[in-house]
Amino acid sequence: MDLSKYSALVAVGGDGSASEVFGGMLTNPSGLKLPCAYIPNGSGGMIGFDTGIYSVEDALDTIVARTATKMGAVECLADTEDASTVPGGLEGFKRRRFMFLGVNIGNMQARWMGASIPWKKYFGNGAYAFAFAKYLSCPVKKYLEKYEVQFDGVK
Repeated sequence: MDLSKYSALVAVGGDGSASEVFGGMLTNPSGLKLPCAYIPNGSGGMIGFDTGIYSVEDALDTIVARTATKMGAVECLADTEDASTVPGGLEGFKRRRFMFLGVNIGNMQARWMGASIPWKKYFGNGAYAFAFAKYLSCPVKKYLEKYEVQFDGVK
């Protein structure tokens, strides 16, 4: 898509949808960066919580007022040591992702987030609490994986 035709991108959905739009903007091959907006329409709402956007009305007011909030992004590389060598397209998607909500060690958070899915239709955001409680009762060590972390070029 020719991004020069637009003044902003708007993600309508949950945290996952917004993260995909934001990450796509950071990796678009043209290098053009547009402001990204978020209209919450998912079950989690952590991006909205972090940015003070609690409803569709809040989001629309923010967009119309052209209010911007800076967000930090953590770039995560897999099977490569240099982001400049990551190809575009699906292969690049498999090797470089961004996190916008927070950093956790291992995949425990992904497991309890996934475990909440069947309960969302009954409990909404409360499903996360049920799934988290389930994983708190399990030995944490079995969910940890080994990662190499690098900050500003220092391992």
